[in-house]
Amino acid sequence: MKNFTKNSMKNFMMGVMKKTLLTGVWVGLWLFGWGGIAGAANFSVVSGADGGAGSLRQAVLNANANNEEDVIDVAPSVKEILLSSAIAIAGDVRINGGGATVRGSKSTRLFTVSGGNVTFDRFTFTDGYTISENGGAAYIDSSVAAAHFINCTFFGNYAGGSGAAVYLYGASNRSTMFTNCTLTHNEAAENGGGVAATGGVVQFSASILTGNKARADADLHVAGGIVANTGWYNVIGETNASSFLSGGFYNDLSVAASDVFKTPGVLTTIDDVQVAELLSATDNVALDKIPTTNVLSLPNVDARGAKRPQMTAVDAGAYELSPVALTSVELQGSSYIEKDTSEDYSVLLQPENATLDVRAYRDGLHWSVSDPSVLSVDQYGKVTALAVGAATLKVEAHGWDDQGSAVLRESSKPIKVGASALESPTVTASIVDKKPQMSVNDQHTLHLDVKVFPEETPYTVTFESGSPAVATVTQAGPTSSSAVIKALSVGETLIDVTVTAKNSKGTATMSDTYILTVTERKKSGGGGGCQSLPLGSWAGTILLLMAVFRLFPKRR
Repeated sequence: MKNFTKNSMKNFMMGVMKKTLLTGVWVGLWLFGWGGIAGAANFSVVSGADGGAGSLRQAVLNANANNEEDVIDVAPSVKEILLSSAIAIAGDVRINGGGATVRGSKSTRLFTVSGGNVTFDRFTFTDGYTISENGGAAYIDSSVAAAHFINCTFFGNYAGGSGAAVYLYGASNRSTMFTNCTLTHNEAAENGGGVAATGGVVQFSASILTGNKARADADLHVAGGIVANTGWYNVIGETNASSFLSGGFYNDLSVAASDVFKTPGVLTTIDDVQVAELLSATDNVALDKIPTTNVLSLPNVDARGAKRPQMTAVDAGAYELSPVALTSVELQGSSYIEKDTSEDYSVLLQPENATLDVRAYRDGLHWSVSDPSVLSVDQYGKVTALAVGAATLKVEAHGWDDQGSAVLRESSKPIKVGASALESPTVTASIVDKKPQMSVNDQHTLHLDVKVFPEETPYTVTFESGSPAVATVTQAGPTSSSAVIKALSVGETLIDVTVTAKNSKGTATMSDTYILTVTERKKSGGGGGCQSLPLGSWAGTILLLMAVFRLFPKRR
């Protein structure tokens, strides 16, 4: 028997432990699939081609062969996928479209789903077509398969049978779900221009089905299938399944496409994604339909990848309406009101089509005055002068920024209340420092003496050069009474200044002009004749000495 010292025994045990540990690691790797067992895979779509490497069709073929819960990601660079025949999906897979459009060129169905649980996220399906069969865009066998469409738009698909967008059949109760989807402008020769379910379970949440066409039940047809009543907050047009959708599920039924979409029957490209754009109207039931406290599990982005919610709540459908951001507001109206009279004031928004929050105040505008004893204002911006004095009128515009978050912009105007009526304005204006002659590259600042009556009358000033090639005039702003003239080239130009004063009683205008002559800049030095030289210079000193020597020649 081998004799072990204390150190050799320690080394021996360390070796045994290392071998045991390595064996355990390899066993663990083998059990978890690192030893050759296949698992779920990710496939990328980098081409919009109908087939071949990097195409959606090839990615689905790979997923079908892998027979696991695979994921297919469409690259952001792929905006459209054109199909010449349907893609057959037969197993579990999630396909993330990233806003891509799948187009059938009105010659083929787009997808058949004959097995597994399939999720489509952020796609637009259009121009799917079947001559006499069901399911223009998608055909789902509910006896063996289930699908979940999230942030998907079905538009412009046709079926010679039923279910122009999606057709479900089969004896099983496997569920196909639509979450934040839009189905519009699809047409079926038979029933259900949007969805037709003759088997399985169909469930809608926060989706829009309206504006489709069919012989019967234009938007949703159910015959043998079941509409699960766990779907809430939908906007639906014509259906024979009203009994499933009515009640306390916050669904709006019998809604026309013209009440939902900005331009019914048209796909609009927004942020490189084709969507059915929502109508920006306060009575559009699809807008801000789903409160943020809802019990549904909704996506936090829309088909474009824009955040949800924007503004006050989540919109129904695949497209979350983004507000037109409010950047500024300017209060417009007279700065003088006669006592016991009223004036209407208005607001200039920037941009003019900015989206305002109309929940709390009419038109999203809140009017107020600094001294209620002098002025009063109603919700329409009508101001009444109550007493002689002065007060400030203020308007607050409640809008949104470019991320859909609430913003407040405000504008104020001092108002004087007088005992007599406002008089028509008069204005006098004259240029106080005209400079009729300048040299090229010279600059000169003009100042204008302006007198306006009544004194609080607003006015604008414009400076203009008749020939900008000769001289330019730059003004700081429309109310600035000064401007800078820059002479550019030899010639003459007319300098014109106009002042316009305007109030609710009328407009007054006054102008002043003069002719500016621009000449060449004089050059220094050159030419003959005597030139005076400073005595302090070296040249002057030398010349002086020479003159002295000539006056006093050396005696011999």
